[in-house]
Amino acid sequence: MKLLIFGASGATGRALVSAALAEGHLVTAFVRTPRKLAISHDRLSVIVGDVADCKAVEGAIAGHDAVLSCLGVGVPLKHDAAVIAGIGFIVEAMQRSGPTRLIYQSFLGVRDSRRQLGPLLGGIVVPLVLRHEAADHEAKERLIARSGLDWTIVRPPKLGNGPA
Repeated sequence: MKLLIFGASGATGRALVSAALAEGHLVTAFVRTPRKLAISHDRLSVIVGDVADCKAVEGAIAGHDAVLSCLGVGVPLKHDAAVIAGIGFIVEAMQRSGPTRLIYQSFLGVRDSRRQLGPLLGGIVVPLVLRHEAADHEAKERLIARSGLDWTIVRPPKLGNGPA
């Protein structure tokens, strides 16, 4: 498959790129800062761009079989309107020209999953400390859920740097 990965230069994005390449996929990494990706492979191509740039997003999506997003926030603990807009641009471009398959990485503190975190994390940490991240993910999930695309939203409870 030809996969397009947004957020490919972050820790999760790099792991996703490596895993996709190991499975034999053709991978396009969409990144703002290519030096952060630090992966080279004959089945990897890199597009340097900003997800908040509608034209860059649309140009990147054409010709792929699926789109994966593990976009993070620009500044932790802050609202990031640019990434919300970027998910909107991804959805709109996919609706116009395909592909129809979208996988989006959210987090376990969003909406109905928050109760799985327990009273401390779900009742205090997420609504108070991570309120901007949670609200942003909720907005992005709404865009995706209403899109008509073939989507999967992944809400991992914890990501680490240990062995898979």
